[in-house]
Amino acid sequence: MGRGITVALARAGLSVVAVETQEHQLDEAQRAVSRMLKGGGGVSYSADLRAAAGADLVVEAVFEDMAAKEEIFKQLSSVCKPGALLASNTSGLDIDRLASCTLRPERVLGMHFFAPAHVMRLLEVVSGPRTSPQTVAAAMQLGRRMGKVSVAVGNCPGFVGNRMLKPYLEQAYFLLEEGASPELVDAALEEFGFPMGVFKMSDLSGLDIGWRVRKEEGLTGPGVTAGQPMRTRHGRRYSPLGDLMCEEGRYGQKSGRGWYLYDRPGGRVARSDPWLRSFLEEYRARHGLLARRIDQQEVLERCLYALINEGFRVLEDGVAASPQNIDAIYVFGYGWPKHRGGPMFYAAQVGLARVLEGLEKYHKAHPDSPHLQPCSLLRRLVASGSPPIHEWSEVVKGHRSQL
Repeated sequence: MGRGITVALARAGLSVVAVETQEHQLDEAQRAVSRMLKGGGGVSYSADLRAAAGADLVVEAVFEDMAAKEEIFKQLSSVCKPGALLASNTSGLDIDRLASCTLRPERVLGMHFFAPAHVMRLLEVVSGPRTSPQTVAAAMQLGRRMGKVSVAVGNCPGFVGNRMLKPYLEQAYFLLEEGASPELVDAALEEFGFPMGVFKMSDLSGLDIGWRVRKEEGLTGPGVTAGQPMRTRHGRRYSPLGDLMCEEGRYGQKSGRGWYLYDRPGGRVARSDPWLRSFLEEYRARHGLLARRIDQQEVLERCLYALINEGFRVLEDGVAASPQNIDAIYVFGYGWPKHRGGPMFYAAQVGLARVLEGLEKYHKAHPDSPHLQPCSLLRRLVASGSPPIHEWSEVVKGHRSQL
């Protein structure tokens, strides 16, 4: 990710200092960036964080570990000049908590790039409660200079894109517990128009990334108890399938095996894995889960309606300014099929009453899955006669004023 961000900044004509404290990784990064830029491209390299002292903007891109990021921001606060903007490339950690590690919380923000960062067009610009408007404006301007579709969002776990992705992934896991296969789920989503189904996407990005995030959230370990199906300590349904896969060393393409089997570590061609079929059968038997027939329509409705429902919650909470912003995030960052216009546009096209009806049906069947419980904003929009999408903002304002 750091390499891609370096290339994106350099291609925008900026002078970049790339810092990596591990010498071996620094050498690898320098070779990789030089290949991508076909030369130096105004990039210098250092193993010393003090090399960032004169920078106007620092983008931190260490792995998703809050303690590691907090330590980096403490160091940046003392190393960088007072006017420098300090940005994190976190995909969902608390920006305000990072800001609290510095002496300049008003100049701290999130700049969530999408991999590969020099190719993907989306940039989520995340403001915490203390981030100044000038800081956000500077990041948005820089995003435009890099050719990004920049969307300003609020601070919450997962921001907009990954917050909405969570219930989408969750329903896919639940469908596996209930009798579906990764091939069935992926086929339904790819036929809908996604370039890659959820399980192929997970293999590509690495199952261990989500595992690390769930550990950070306290969802794994002794707090999770067995039930029918699995539940967390809060009584909410939770599927440990992804965690169990990681415990088996199945991280996806990087390990040559994940939800699919690959010919080698780093391979790209996904093949069905007989091991996984046996693994799912044993899992269901162990937890008393009876496999049933699941069709592609149920896959689409449960995965997409859960994602859309969270989109309405995002609007309700004011984390996204408009449904159009959500749609831009999903089209340019998450592979939502462009011809379907984004998840909120799609909901309007399908009909909000139909989405509401589908959510009510599935929540009745799965009451321990709160992401299927229809959002109150969705109910209000349906009660208002399902106005066209460009009129939702007025309903959202009225709804939020009464919360």
